[in-house]
Order: sequence, then structure tokens, then C-alpha cells
Amino acid sequence: MKRAEKIPIFNPSDMTDFHSHTFDWKPVISNTRHLFFHINRLESVVNELNFPLPLHRKSLCDFLYLKKGTSRRSKGLNTYEFGESSMFFLPAFQITQHEMMSADIEGFFCHFDEKIFEFLPKNYFNDNFPFFQFQSNPVIQLSIVTQNHIEAILNRLLSIYEDDKGIDKFLIASYLLALFEELRRELPFQTKKSKNAFSQITESYSTDSVKMNNGPVRPDQLYNLLMRIKNEYGNPVTIITENGAYFNNNDDAVINGKVNDRLRSDYISRHIASALQAQKDGANLKGYCVWNGWDNFEWIFGYSVRFGLIHVDFKTQERIPKQSYYTYQSILKQVMQ
Repeated sequence: MKRAEKIPIFNPSDMTDFHSHTFDWKPVISNTRHLFFHINRLESVVNELNFPLPLHRKSLCDFLYLKKGTSRRSKGLNTYEFGESSMFFLPAFQITQHEMMSADIEGFFCHFDEKIFEFLPKNYFNDNFPFFQFQSNPVIQLSIVTQNHIEAILNRLLSIYEDDKGIDKFLIASYLLALFEELRRELPFQTKKSKNAFSQITESYSTDSVKMNNGPVRPDQLYNLLMRIKNEYGNPVTIITENGAYFNNNDDAVINGKVNDRLRSDYISRHIASALQAQKDGANLKGYCVWNGWDNFEWIFGYSVRFGLIHVDFKTQERIPKQSYYTYQSILKQVMQ
């Protein structure tokens, strides 16, 4: 069976041909330092870029700083339009599509290999700079003070990059860390949320930092898996036969005769949303089964964990529908309309 074309992953050596429709600027960026770090002014290359760029992934992290103008770019399932005094961040290997930049654009583009931060502890980026996480909002709006600091750092990085004497990777990493620390100070003031076709189902929940007892909560990876089956394995009929979670907290506690399992409600909502988006994007998905309808006996954990949409008192056998039961019911009604 012939595999369908999959979303390409570009290394630094491939990026120039992918982005450009001319060859005039290739000598400027196609050099050794480009393999682990690159920076350029947007206004100097915008006319060379081949918009709209199709879906792709990169092996490096990148970010855009806009001093002027507007741009539209996707991260995973969401599309963002951002403008003056803002930045857009993309982690390595995240699916993206860059749709446009306005002709009056001014600012910077930068990409870098996380290996230049090898002196940092493992997972330092993910733990300290949420704008590089796969599920976070990639757009940060800058205050005037922060914007001035960011521009100073970016201008210094450009000066180092253009210096023919070579690049000190530790120096580059130090300036980038200073930039990211400046941005982290802006995060408490960021309130804008992304929107997509299914965001209204889950906009009242935010538990990306919470891990279920059997792993991280990653609905984006369910989407990626379904799209990989579509793109690499001939898009066969697919049914998700079990999808559920349990948490090490009071998510399943009965309080005043009710069970407000907010984390499970969020988990189910966002995983169904990812599955529906994959179906919309062409995955041959024909069914979804949540695990489980009732709290049950697990072969490994026995009665010590709860997966159900309905709470079961194992002594009396009393059943109480949880909040996740009503969330699932509401989603089914929306989907079936």
C-alpha cells in the first residue's frame, strides 16, 4: 500500500529553499552558524518569502518579533494573527503553517537549536518558558518597556551573528536566555486566548500543567497520531477504543452528593476536540469510546483507581453521574446536531 505524503520536517540546510522563491539571499544565511542559530530582520527578507508556506515542521525552535505590521501563522490546531509589539514562539517539531506577512513588516526572525543550552538542566525550557510548550499560546504582547529591552537584545544578537570573526555559542545562549527572562515577566499580564473550531467546548478548562496518574495530558499528540496514521499508513478506518484518565487528587470525591471531576471533564473534552479536528483534517476516524462508563475493577490497580463517568460506591453499589458524564453528554449532543 502506498503511503500518503506526510508533513515534512526541515533541517536548517533545507529551510532556505523551502522559504524562498529566489536565490539572491541564500549566501547570507546558508552558512555554518545557520545550523544552530540564525537571526535576520524581517523587512530585509519579506519580499523573498514564498507565502503561504504549507504545513511543515522544523528541527529547531524559532520565534518572530514584530515591531510593525501583521502576520498570520498556525501552531498545531490553532491559527494566530498578531501584530505590532508582539512575539510568536514555536517549539521544535511543532506543526505550523505560515500564511502571510504584511508588506510593511518590521522586526526579527530567529531560530536556534536547543543544544546550545546544554549547560542547563534537562527540561529547563519546558519548565521555565511556557511559550515554548506545545500546547501554550505562542503569542506574547509586549509592554513598551519590555519591547525596548527585547529590541536591544535582538540588535546585539544580529551584530554578533553578522560578525565574520565567528560566533561564541555560550554568548548567543546567554543573550537568548536574557530575552526569554524578559518575556517571562510579561506572562502574568497575557490574557488573550486562541480560538479554533472546537475551542468553545474546552475554553473554561485549563489543566495543561496537571498530569494524570498514567502520564501527561497531551490531546495534541492524539491529533498528531491520527494524522500520522492518515499520512503514513494509507488512512485506514480508525476507531479509538479506549480513552480516559484518572488523577491522584480529589477529582473523584463525592461532595454533597455530587462529583465534580473537573480534570477528567477537561481531559475528555480536549481529547474529543483533537479527534474531531483530525477527522475534519482528513483522518478516517469512525468512532471514539471513552474509558470508562462506570468506575470499575482494573486488572492492575483493582478498585484503587477510578476511570468512570459514573461514580460507583463499591460497598453499596450506589451510582452517581459525575460532571464528566454531563460534559460527555453535552459534547455528544453538539456533535450529533
